Amino acid sequence: MPPIALILLAAGGSTRMGRPKQLLLYKGQTLLRRAAEQAISAGCDPVIVVVGADAPRMRTELADLAVRIVENPNWQRGMGTSIRAGLGAIPPLGAQAVVITLCDQPLIDSAALKRLMDLHRSTGRAPIAAQYAGTLGVPALFGPEYLPGLAGLPDDCGAKQLLLTHASQVLAVPMEPAATDIDTPMDYQGLK
Repeated sequence: MPPIALILLAAGGSTRMGRPKQLLLYKGQTLLRRAAEQAISAGCDPVIVVVGADAPRMRTELADLAVRIVENPNWQRGMGTSIRAGLGAIPPLGAQAVVITLCDQPLIDSAALKRLMDLHRSTGRAPIAAQYAGTLGVPALFGPEYLPGLAGLPDDCGAKQLLLTHASQVLAVPMEPAATDIDTPMDYQGLK
């Protein structure tokens, strides 16, 4: 069975945080490294990390991990550009599905990612998305039929837009840890 790829979005400029949130520490690791290691541990292949702002520092943080680093020169235009950059790094016919995840959801672990992948493998369903705080979001798994929709997202939109557009077809997985999203200094101070 072909592997399931994962695109880890980590290109943003962290303007609300005031410093690169990718490099904030949580349990002795940066958010970026933790997210990449969880993806590797879940068995995703390839693990594609899309970087942009502070790209050299992000590359250094990931240098010894088995990930493909893709630099998005258009990261300032929005998350849609990073999704396209990540999709472009997946080899043709190289994955049966793609998981989209963020580096600033530190409570998402390999078990949560495996849950999405196992559901896809056992049911054949896609998209499969985290459900939290009354909405659908990432991490989310998309089958090949949804990749053109991901690639066609407006520059300033993320995968959530596609999930909401196809909400009746989404297999929702309760995943409250996904609600912990580190965007501001206050969010970081509240991280346990």
